Amino acid sequence: MGSRYILKSLNFCSSEEIACAQLHADHGDILKDLKQLDDAAQSYKLAIQLDAKLSHAHVNLAVINHLQGECHQALRHYHEAYILDPKTNCCMKTCEIEAASLGWIRHLRKEEEARDL
Repeated sequence: MGSRYILKSLNFCSSEEIACAQLHADHGDILKDLKQLDDAAQSYKLAIQLDAKLSHAHVNLAVINHLQGECHQALRHYHEAYILDPKTNCCMKTCEIEAASLGWIRHLRKEEEARDL
């Protein structure tokens, strides 16, 4: 039922309206709960394209990437979510443990430092 209302609302959104980002993320949540992971990932990607500061969309996309074996993408989204909201992202510790062997945390932190310059 909720999915139907969100889809109707999304029909009124332009592809550039930042206000629609949350609707795409909410749609992704519903699709994720229905185990439609590819479609959910697409909704989260659209949400992030419209508003890159939606930490919840980054976390959920990271989880889907992780489940699908796309570890590098998962690490990037976990890291971005952590940067946006370090207090509520429970996934970063798990991500750090898994990424330590790959050396990705250092790489991502260097990218972050370069962005801050």
